[in-house]
Amino acid sequence: MKWTTSLAAALCAALAAGSASAAITTSVTANSTTGIAGITSWPTPFTDSSTGLTSPANDPSDYTVTENNYGGASLFSLGQSWTATTTGKLTNIQITITGTAPVSFNANLYDGGTSGFTTGGSSYTPGGNVSNNLFADTSTQTWTGFTVMGANAAVLNLALSGADQVNVVAGRQYIFEIASQTNPNGMIWFRNGVDAIAYPGGQAYRQRAGLNGNSNRDMAIALTVVPEPSCLALAGLGALALSLVRRRK
Repeated sequence: MKWTTSLAAALCAALAAGSASAAITTSVTANSTTGIAGITSWPTPFTDSSTGLTSPANDPSDYTVTENNYGGASLFSLGQSWTATTTGKLTNIQITITGTAPVSFNANLYDGGTSGFTTGGSSYTPGGNVSNNLFADTSTQTWTGFTVMGANAAVLNLALSGADQVNVVAGRQYIFEIASQTNPNGMIWFRNGVDAIAYPGGQAYRQRAGLNGNSNRDMAIALTVVPEPSCLALAGLGALALSLVRRRK
């Protein structure tokens, strides 16, 4: 039993150490030369998407309205809330964009609890009615441009690593935000039109208030949450392995 306990402790410590560093890596993972119409699926597998009620399902090309109004003064921002359907680590965030690069911005993530950020155009305040920023990497991200000649729309992927693979819980509401002290309006984020698609699990935000005061506005976004085995489960596997070794002896 002592060996099992030591092994489990060492394994859990190793997992904790492995997640100590944090990073957000921004890249273009799909390009289209025919505008948003050419992006009919998300290139990275996902668990949650604001395009979940479209027909066919999860087609980002249905989000055709261009949005680059980040507000009239600093802090400039656009955001989208969603309700997690899976408990685990958030590994990727995808959005559809167009515009003119380079554009620099900060990526923020907030926990909104279990109510209040999916309908009604409600506003949020970091450290108030939502958590502080959950991302440890607060460095400036940059969209450097399309990666295919002639492209005029793309999927921008934010890959999370280390401590920035935030643990999310099914049923809780979270808000992803693009923000900047200087206006990042060169990067245009696609969204739905007037009541064109209703995503009941979230809504779009401008400067941390409901976009146009309407909860039926949604930005195009897809999120990947990967379930992770607990240390207790790993300890159980370790105990089983040690038991089998002893029996063979």
